[in-house]
Amino acid sequence: MQENPFTIIEKQLQKIEELLSYLINKKSTSTAPVGEFRFMPIQEIFKKKICSKPTFYAHLKAGNFRLFKFGNKSFVDKNEFLSTFHSIKFKKNT
Repeated sequence: MQENPFTIIEKQLQKIEELLSYLINKKSTSTAPVGEFRFMPIQEIFKKKICSKPTFYAHLKAGNFRLFKFGNKSFVDKNEFLSTFHSIKFKKNT
């Protein structure tokens, strides 16, 4: 039996609230550690040189992954983004 969708949303919302509280106050509202954040800021992608800006925006425009906005920052789903680049085939120079 599947879990109630509203319960799932509430759990995710609670994790987001804990993470935001931690980032604002530099401490967590619970004693349990906050799990790995599944979103990656796009600025981090460019700083780590995972891909160039033109390549990133070309794949975004093609619909290979989605962009999420939280406040004034843009994020991508880490797994969705990285799986896009694992499936790319490079041209061979002949």
